[in-house]
Amino acid sequence: MIPGSSPPAPPDPRTRVNDVKFARLHGASISANFPGIVTAVAAHSGIPAFGTLALLHVLVEENALPDTLRDDVKALAAGRVVDLLLTTEETVQLAAADGWQPTMAAVNLARSAFWICREAALDSFLHVIDEVQAHQPSAVIGWLAAACQGLAGTTPAPDTTEKLRELAGATADRLNADPPTRAAMLQVADTVAHHANQQ
Repeated sequence: MIPGSSPPAPPDPRTRVNDVKFARLHGASISANFPGIVTAVAAHSGIPAFGTLALLHVLVEENALPDTLRDDVKALAAGRVVDLLLTTEETVQLAAADGWQPTMAAVNLARSAFWICREAALDSFLHVIDEVQAHQPSAVIGWLAAACQGLAGTTPAPDTTEKLRELAGATADRLNADPPTRAAMLQVADTVAHHANQQ
């Protein structure tokens, strides 16, 4: 974005549908950074769809851009392009830039994909939560809620409450939480599990 300018308006869905029609008519591919319907319509129409990260990979492989992918990923995440997994250190750096509030960096933890490898995800989350606790203790509950949301997405419904309570307990143990804080963390886990089980 150009300094002093307004942020771009959200895309008009009708424009994206026109993009799909154009791509189908001309046999072109389409950039599909917008989740959901555009990607589904493109796939249904037999139109190859790609995202920003895939485009960057190709440009780097073709030596059209320098290999700065991790820096690019951080910039895209900071710019609210959320469909990217960050490393633990990138999450910490973005959290610091956001004042340790559970905003953009927390989106990484709220993604189901983050929790596919649970042991590694838990280690990463606990490292991040240590940093949050050290810099902005009042934000810990929000970070835990984001992590619970992501974990719930990879947990079968009958096990959701138990697994989220385990995450809350591990967080409380890691931070040596007092009883009221532990209770608040367990309540967050129960609330997220309740909402996840209703979907």
